[in-house]
Amino acid sequence: MTSLAATIGTGNIAGVAIAIFLGGPGAVFRMWMTARVGMATKYDEAVLAVRFRVTDQNGKQVGGPIYCIQNGLGKMEMVGKRFVLFASIVGFGIGNMVQANSIANALNANFSIPEWVTSVVFLVLFSVVLLGGIDRISTITGKLVPLMVVSYIGAATIVCCSTLLQSQTLLT
Repeated sequence: MTSLAATIGTGNIAGVAIAIFLGGPGAVFRMWMTARVGMATKYDEAVLAVRFRVTDQNGKQVGGPIYCIQNGLGKMEMVGKRFVLFASIVGFGIGNMVQANSIANALNANFSIPEWVTSVVFLVLFSVVLLGGIDRISTITGKLVPLMVVSYIGAATIVCCSTLLQSQTLLT
């Protein structure tokens, strides 16, 4: 659920809209090709995470990129350190800033909620979740991801139906 929560989000909606706006119809084709590579990469990550996972002191299965680097590549400490450094930098810029900015802008435009208020609320909520460790993250995402999936499919269905209705109106 934690992995799925990172995959489904406002970044998908905002990112696709921005790409189509800036790149035109050709952006859809490029996104399809990128999605194929992304799906293969996601599959590889999942297989390697299961292959190189370990059991911790509490008897829980733990895994992920660091364990793949440590157990799959051997004594390549520098690779692990670089991964942690780059993942820390990328974690802020790639998805989180786009998502937080999209939500703050939408709340400001529709409900006149200042962006700084949204930022403070997000800071508090995310801190509570992240400081609880992976157990709290998985508990929260386990509850949120099904809601996100239903909302995502529902919103896409509404957009498709309204577009179909508008095109029917234009044809008549």
